[in-house]
Amino acid sequence: MLVELAIADAYGAGLEYVKDSFLKENHTMDKYTKHPTHNHPAGKYTDDTQMSIAVAEAIISCNEKMPE
Repeated sequence: MLVELAIADAYGAGLEYVKDSFLKENHTMDKYTKHPTHNHPAGKYTDDTQMSIAVAEAIISCNEKMPE
């Protein structure tokens, strides 16, 4: 599930808060898009995915330490 989340995050990162004309031209579901104003490479996941990974690691870590 984390892989799918990262893929969706990387796709959406290039389209967040853009003008409608940019969205209509680039939201084609067949490529990653570099955001027109942010310095973030196309196809790279964001801190949202990194935070999700950290939460998953914390849950696993807590479950390993809990007595049964």
